[in-house]
Amino acid sequence: MATLLLNTTAIAQKKQTVSTIIDKVTVFTQGAQVTRSANTSITAGNTILVFQDVSSQLVENSIQVNGQGEFTILSVSTEKNYLKTQQNREEISKLQQQEETLLDKLTREKNNQKVYTQEEAMLMKNQEIGSTQTGVKTPELREAMDFHRARLGEVLEKQAAVAKAISSIQKELTAVQVQLAALNNNGTQPTSDLLVTISSKENINGKFTISYLVNNAGWTPAYDLKVKDISHPMELVYKANVYQYCGEEWKNVKLSLSTGNPSQNATMPQLQPWYLGLDIPRYQTFAAPVMEEKELNEVVVVASGVQDKARKKMTTIQVTESFTPTTVTFDIAHPYTIVSDGKPYTVSIKEVEVPAEYKYYAAPKLDKAAYLVAGITNWETLNLLPGETSIYFEDTYLGKSHLDLQNAGDTLQVSLGRDKGIVVNRTLQKDFSQRQFLGSSTTVTRHFELSVRNNKRLPIHLVLQDQLPVSVSKEIEIMKVDVGDALQDETSKMVSWNLNVEPGKDAKKNLKYAVKYPKGKVLNLD
Repeated sequence: MATLLLNTTAIAQKKQTVSTIIDKVTVFTQGAQVTRSANTSITAGNTILVFQDVSSQLVENSIQVNGQGEFTILSVSTEKNYLKTQQNREEISKLQQQEETLLDKLTREKNNQKVYTQEEAMLMKNQEIGSTQTGVKTPELREAMDFHRARLGEVLEKQAAVAKAISSIQKELTAVQVQLAALNNNGTQPTSDLLVTISSKENINGKFTISYLVNNAGWTPAYDLKVKDISHPMELVYKANVYQYCGEEWKNVKLSLSTGNPSQNATMPQLQPWYLGLDIPRYQTFAAPVMEEKELNEVVVVASGVQDKARKKMTTIQVTESFTPTTVTFDIAHPYTIVSDGKPYTVSIKEVEVPAEYKYYAAPKLDKAAYLVAGITNWETLNLLPGETSIYFEDTYLGKSHLDLQNAGDTLQVSLGRDKGIVVNRTLQKDFSQRQFLGSSTTVTRHFELSVRNNKRLPIHLVLQDQLPVSVSKEIEIMKVDVGDALQDETSKMVSWNLNVEPGKDAKKNLKYAVKYPKGKVLNLD
């Protein structure tokens, strides 16, 4: 009788197709949360409500179904709709596996890049420390310098190789993502049916809200930095390149952009006691409270590879910002449409005027050019993410750069490139530069004139930099140093002048030094 009752109950369940609309989409830096709503009439008894045209890319354990009405939700499940099959599914699957492999490779290479960058910084720091030591024997110092030079060369070669590998992987990843977008855009997109079993004692009307996560979506930040001239604040345009290819059309939906990433591990690590003993296992696990709190940190989403500039769209809309301890969410006020084609749709998040302190930097020993740098304080309040930046100065497009936030301190330094309106030179004054031989030693005197010409209509502040040689041997003596009113670092022997140059005026500074060393040796003193 129990079996008969179960079969009768199963037969009594009815299937009812329900249409839904997408009300809101919260797009994370990787992934998105889709929220749908539906209204339907419900008859008495058990009913299986079939919500169709749901993305087949949804994360099943993320599904949430809320209902309003006098009924009970008994179960929630998903079912593939085989009447809407995806063409070239096998090819798409291979490309998705290839994409995942390339993303893993890219992550590894970027980790290697960080390691070599840190090692380079360590080597440079050790070099500075070594230069301040006294009483070091010449053979030991020479051995240390030889090791430093050799290892630094290896590290720089490794960095170049890693950068080349990253560029190659990104190009290959771009090709794969473009092909994936093209295949997903052809033919019928795969869909899933969301099956919600409910029980009602009478005929009623019910309201449903459904939400779930999809993986094949995200957004990347991009910026326009515009400077009219150095007497005006900087205009910062904060944009988002939003993409998705999850098989749904987000049509006229309320859009929110979150800096979070729900795919990252949300559980903090727990160290366990470490016991040493002959008869005790090395690690012994104890129960510990676990705090589960979403830790939505910054990530890099490789989505620019599927850009199609001819189809790229941009809309400037009103945005409201909201905050949590770990994320920022930008709520777009007006409805927006993003189709499932994998191509980026550019949305302007906000446009703000940012007070900036402008300085020019020049080191004519290396490059006879003046570089303009904007210093931005309190930049943390802007809720920025690392991203590609387009630079505009004096109504001229200067090119692209990258907004580096990881190495920013209290002041965010943004390089605006060369300014051709400033002429910088470094000239050897031959009449005051000479070579003298006395006994077993040679003394070489150098005199350089550094000049700055301001051809702009506004006064400028420029930091002019040069350097004095640093002796690492008792046989080499630095003498007769004259740097005028320059600031000098006693360890690195870097010198700098802070110059204020009026329009159409010149500023000149002199750098003098003499070096005494054993006759027959060769030193580069220019």
